Amino acid sequence: MENEEKLVVKGKTFGGERPILCVTIAEQREEEILRQVKQLVGEGISMVEIRGDFYDGLYDEDRLTYFFRRLKPLVQDTILLFTVRTIPQGGRTEPSLSYLQKIYDIASISGVCDFIDIEFNELPDPGQVIRRIHESGAKVVASDHDYMQTSKAAEMFDLLEKMGRAKADMVELAVTPETPDDLLELLRVTNQFNRSHPDIPVITYSMGEEGILTRVTGEIFGSAVTFGSAGRSDLSGHVNYKSMQKVLDQVHDSLHGKL
Repeated sequence: MENEEKLVVKGKTFGGERPILCVTIAEQREEEILRQVKQLVGEGISMVEIRGDFYDGLYDEDRLTYFFRRLKPLVQDTILLFTVRTIPQGGRTEPSLSYLQKIYDIASISGVCDFIDIEFNELPDPGQVIRRIHESGAKVVASDHDYMQTSKAAEMFDLLEKMGRAKADMVELAVTPETPDDLLELLRVTNQFNRSHPDIPVITYSMGEEGILTRVTGEIFGSAVTFGSAGRSDLSGHVNYKSMQKVLDQVHDSLHGKL
């Protein structure tokens, strides 16, 4: 499959040879978020996620607009994902649908967010939300987080396909494992989806400490992005990004006979 059929943002290819490490910032204070962004950009990190549900200015439209304005010059060459994770999906907030759409509007119009995460199964018409974000020039990660279980393979695959049919630019599925078999099931679905839909980057992982295998084997099974944490340690299963980078490098080297 040629690179031109893959999604490329700011020179980075999603679904390429190895997964992109996205570092999640989950902080309340604006100055601390900006400090961490500057630090990560200075270290050459390719992709940063800002968790808006932690940010204490989320419900102030003027503050949120100004926050994105301050971010823009910092991430000229760094991919920015903006996420508002709601309580039903394991997050910290639960805005009304109308205000959630307002957040998406502010984020997409800002011109700074390369991707905006939407919680696919929490929206009555996710396709309409995706179209609206696209019209403002941003891309969409359609996600679903299941904190109860790992569904059957056919159900997981069907959900990823449903997200893709809604024109999401990238699809993400996070599940909760109960047994090692659940990890294998998710990896099988990831591999199947990646092979059958090479033009739609897929992100999958099992949550919690048991799911670490799924977070570091994207280069083998096709998960396009994996996440590491910066600062906070209360994000389910997130490993410090520096440790994650070392493991990803070791996996890559072993696959190419460099160990």
